[in-house]
Amino acid sequence: MKIPILSIMSGGAMAQAVQLLAYPLVARLYAPEDFGVFFLLVSVISISMTIFTLQLEAAILAGRKSHIQILGYVAFWVLLAAVVFYSLLLLLFGEWFLRASNIAWDVGYVMWYVPLGLFVHGLYALSVSRTVRQKRYGRLAISHVTLALSTVVVQILLGYFALGVVGLLVCDFIARILGLLALNSPRDGWRIRGFSKSAVVKVLVRYKRFPLLLAPAAVLNVASQNIQSICFPYFFGAGQAGQLGLANKLVSAPVGLAASAAGHVFTGEFAASPTPEQQRKIVMDALYYLTAIALPLCSCFAFASEALLVHALGAKWELVGTYAAILSLGLAASLVVSPISNIVVIKNSLSIAIIFSVAELVVRSLPYVLMLVFDGFSATMVVFAISFGNLFLYGAALLRFSRLVDIHLADYLARIRPLVLAWLLCFAPLAAAYVFAPGALMLFGVMFVGLAVYFLYVIRKYARGQR
Repeated sequence: MKIPILSIMSGGAMAQAVQLLAYPLVARLYAPEDFGVFFLLVSVISISMTIFTLQLEAAILAGRKSHIQILGYVAFWVLLAAVVFYSLLLLLFGEWFLRASNIAWDVGYVMWYVPLGLFVHGLYALSVSRTVRQKRYGRLAISHVTLALSTVVVQILLGYFALGVVGLLVCDFIARILGLLALNSPRDGWRIRGFSKSAVVKVLVRYKRFPLLLAPAAVLNVASQNIQSICFPYFFGAGQAGQLGLANKLVSAPVGLAASAAGHVFTGEFAASPTPEQQRKIVMDALYYLTAIALPLCSCFAFASEALLVHALGAKWELVGTYAAILSLGLAASLVVSPISNIVVIKNSLSIAIIFSVAELVVRSLPYVLMLVFDGFSATMVVFAISFGNLFLYGAALLRFSRLVDIHLADYLARIRPLVLAWLLCFAPLAAAYVFAPGALMLFGVMFVGLAVYFLYVIRKYARGQR
């Protein structure tokens, strides 16, 4: 399991490094309001994609190799139908939404990117699933790098022309197209020509649990993940939403990379494990290595982001570091739990998936409900509530998901005890520097040394375990 994860993460790490290094320049070329509207539209696309792909990307991962083409064929036409549906929706209700919205839309026609973005994002998600199903991890790594490089180059180019949110949307479209080209070669592209009706019906009946059972949980899950990108601009304006969205990007980029790589590979390894003992070992190993990554990430963002990010991004992004520090705790918890949650739930109980997704939506919606009830509930307090809600939610999920594969919390804690001790020793100086010498240069130096010593320890432990 570890080698495929490293293969996916190698390309993903390069991609994230390119984007993170480019943010200081990109942030100076765009306003927070541009990112606020952009993140809102992308969130609508993400929720819509989860609905209209019918979770067929999960069916491709779990299904037979001979069924991949048919599943892709069905998904393609469903996405086309979704484009028509959204286009009609915008024609009928687009002007009403602009008048009713609390957001200052300088260019209302950017909403027309939703159907187009839905189509290219959906095709990209399906292509990623097929690439993983075929175990072409190298191609997936190349796609990560292609997506990142094209995003950075086009964002910078269009930023100099002051295109604002339009430039961000054009960049998103071009990057997805180039990512699709990197994932698909002409000889193995999707077959768009038709299949017999009986073959399509047979495959859809076989995988009916994905659109009928898994999709509701997935829709609730993605809605809870994107609710802040939709509600935050409404209550606090697009500028504040842009600050929070960029903070989320900076924190979730490394977290999402590790979680996505582990989740893709873990899904296949867990599904292929025939015995409960093998499944238990895979889950325990995954929890250990994900915890090893989550601890230093959380520490670096919590103690160093507030001082470092304002210097890197510029004065107009003064809230990004504060929001990143607050969000780090909840996102670190999500890194440990989210890669194991989907497949454990699918193999054991889909009802738990729906319950957990409802809980996610409730916890992440609660801050906005409280804001309506109590006066003086500020944007920072909402972000605090989001982060601690995530921590509570994923802590409860870890307990429940562990029981499904017969893992006890005591076993997990005993396994990570030396890891936690090493983490405390390596990052205690960073906490001290944050309190007594919060200068950016000092924090960066202490953080770099702590990371180097910590990961040297983790690598040595891993090498001993392979002997």
